[in-house]
Amino acid sequence: MSDLADSMLRIGLAMPEHSGSDPKPLLPLPTWRSGGFRVDIADREALYQVLDEA
Repeated sequence: MSDLADSMLRIGLAMPEHSGSDPKPLLPLPTWRSGGFRVDIADREALYQVLDEA
């Protein structure tokens, strides 16, 4: 596996860079609604209770 990683790094680093062309814009990172906090982590007992339920 390390030989494969070594080979891929060598190939990738040997490739010429695309100078003069604008790089593609990055896609936005995905977001989602988590439903809010399940517990106040400052409340140790509530935190332990939620961890025990999991």
